[in-house]
Amino acid sequence: MLAANGFKVALVALPGALARHRARLLLPVHDEVVLECHLTEVEEVQEVIERVM
Repeated sequence: MLAANGFKVALVALPGALARHRARLLLPVHDEVVLECHLTEVEEVQEVIERVM
């Protein structure tokens, strides 16, 4: 699988993985994502992103 394809698969999975947190995907930019989350959930959301991506 190409890296770009893996990124697209992760973009599809990310909103579902973030559903139980107060976080949302704002913008995918090339090989990065911009997210917004509540300050108290930063570490938890970071772990979710690392697992999914």
